[in-house]
Amino acid sequence: MTRRQGIVVTAALLLAAAVLLFVFALRLTSKPGTKVHLGESTFKIRRADRFADEIATHGPLLFQDLLNKSRDIYVQHQGRDDKAGWSAFLAHPENERRTCQIVWRQKSHDFRDPCSKQIYPGDGAGLPHYKVTVADNGDLTVDLNAPAAGP
Repeated sequence: MTRRQGIVVTAALLLAAAVLLFVFALRLTSKPGTKVHLGESTFKIRRADRFADEIATHGPLLFQDLLNKSRDIYVQHQGRDDKAGWSAFLAHPENERRTCQIVWRQKSHDFRDPCSKQIYPGDGAGLPHYKVTVADNGDLTVDLNAPAAGP
């Protein structure tokens, strides 16, 4: 067997193993009564300081909840200090459906609820907030299990 053939065979075996592992995990998690915890209650934005200018220009970052599809959040930065002024809050009013996700309005720097037509300030006041910390290296962590006081 040539070196090239060996590489192709190895790659094919690795791909087959990955597919089998995926199928096994899918079957295991689809059984009734199985609880799956895929993900963490915190997530990190590496070097969030790089996003401060982007947020100032285009508005806050929207992160969709891909796990239980009920807790989309906005990450907002206000002010000039890249290590301060960060906040994270629910992207829809607490007692409304996910389809009532607030919409950022760049001209007025606020949010509008498409269902109730209510306006929320740019800092998300009036919406549930989550604890945000910024490490010395600029990494930002949002703890979705730690409610924080809003502005």
